[in-house]
Order: sequence, then structure tokens, then C-alpha cells
Amino acid sequence: MQNAPSRGFFAVVGGLAIATVAFAGGVAAGRSSSEDEAGASTPSVTTAVTTPAGADDERPHVIIYGDSLVTQAEPYLTLVSPALGLEVEARALGGTAACDFLTPLTDDLAAERADLVVWAFSGNSIGSCMVDEQGEVLTGDAVWERYRTDTTTAIEAAAEAGVPFVLASPPAPALPGDPWEQLDTVYREIAAEHSSVLYADAGVAISPVGEFIATQRCLPFELRIPVAREACGGGDGEITVRGSDGHFCPEPSTTGLECPTYSSGAMRYAINLLQAARIELDYREQIAAGYVPPA
Repeated sequence: MQNAPSRGFFAVVGGLAIATVAFAGGVAAGRSSSEDEAGASTPSVTTAVTTPAGADDERPHVIIYGDSLVTQAEPYLTLVSPALGLEVEARALGGTAACDFLTPLTDDLAAERADLVVWAFSGNSIGSCMVDEQGEVLTGDAVWERYRTDTTTAIEAAAEAGVPFVLASPPAPALPGDPWEQLDTVYREIAAEHSSVLYADAGVAISPVGEFIATQRCLPFELRIPVAREACGGGDGEITVRGSDGHFCPEPSTTGLECPTYSSGAMRYAINLLQAARIELDYREQIAAGYVPPA
């Protein structure tokens, strides 16, 4: 087993990520149209805040709400966010769904803590809020309808507070059937109904065709990181982006969340989420400065 990344490792990765944050493939983001359709109680949450040393921080504060995929991406969110001029906070817990975070979201909005919200849930239906009126766990189409209702509620809360909202579709899971396509379709339809929402395909360069894929071609900057270059076979090869459990870590870990080595999938996911946030903030700044988008 490779050793866990050191502080020095993250310093190296940070410098390279700054130089190559817009990697080939990038994040697919946009305000979806109707023609763009794709064929528990309040949890305690994990929080990671990037704070610079020295002077007061004027970077936009981005809060990313999500499940275990966001949790695994936390180290890379913290690492890459300064390169994009962002301060990031991950509020995430494995196994949770959108309904679990409606109360934390409304509390954060009321406290004016967020300059932008990223909503990044991957379709879990195992928590206490994902049940029907009889207390039975939701399955089938009822899952996606609950996600539609709860995500719409989150969007409306953010809109009322005047906070931009990015809706991020996850990489495809390692499950039979087409759950990713169903969830992605719901997200695209929601974005089409709310012109203020930015839809982002955060699975680009992880599962680019909407199917679970364990490996992808190494990114250019990964060939310059010793632990990643080793995983790439020392050359321009492929690297593991998904583990056998459907998460990002290429190796099993004792917690199921912390990864003992470099995780290319988590890095790519973090970059995609943060790029989408930066794109939306820049767009808002241009509109405020008088830019008129083409009809």
C-alpha cells in the first residue's frame, strides 16, 4: 500500500493544480434548456474551511452540500480552491440525501454565510428522511421525485436569499440499471425550470459517458506527482478514478471515507465542483457590470 500523502505532497499538487486547473475535459456547465434532457434528521456534518494566513479574506465563501463523494473530495477542495480565488466549506456526510441538508442550508442562508451554494448529491435513499408516509424507504421513481422536490426547495431558498446556486450531477455509480441517467435528467429539468441555476456535470473526466468507469487517462499534472506518476505506470498511462465500492479512493480504507493515498477521482471531482462555482460567480459579476448575454 502506498503511504498517505504528506503535507509536502499537497504543496506540490497545489502548485500543479493551479497551473492546470482547467484540464482537458473540464467541467460541463450551463443553464439547461428543456431540450437538453439526458437520454434523517439533521446530520452532523464534516466541515473544511480554507482560510488564508495573514490579512482578511475577501474571497467568495462557497458552501458545498453533499454526501460521501464530497467528503472524499474535501482535501482536494481545500487544496484547489485558493487557485480559483475561492474559500470553500464542505458540509457533507456519507449516505445522506438532499432532504438531510435542507435545514442546514436554510440556517446557513439565514446567517448569510454563503456567497454561493453547490448542491452535489448522488442519489442516496437510505436515511430517515427518504421514506414515504408509511415510513417505508423510497424506491424507484419515488426517489427521484423526492430529489426533485427537495432540490427545488433548496433552490427557492437560495433564490430568496439572493445566493447563486450550482446544481452538480455526480459521476455514474457502480450500480445496475440507469440511476445516474434518471437523477441527471431530474437535475437538467430543474435547471431548465430555473434560469438562475447553473447545471454542472461534475462527472466529466471521471465517467464522461454516463457509465461507471474505473480508470481514465492520467492528467498532465499527475505525471509530475511521484505518487500519481507511479499509479500511472510511470508514463502517459491510465489511473484509477473509482474504487470497487463506487467511491473515489483506489484502495480500501478503514473508515470508508479517508483515502490512504492520492485519489485522482476525488481530485477531478473537486476541480469540477470548484470550476462550476467560479464560472457562476464570474458570470454574475459580468451581468452586474452590464454584460447582456445573447438571446
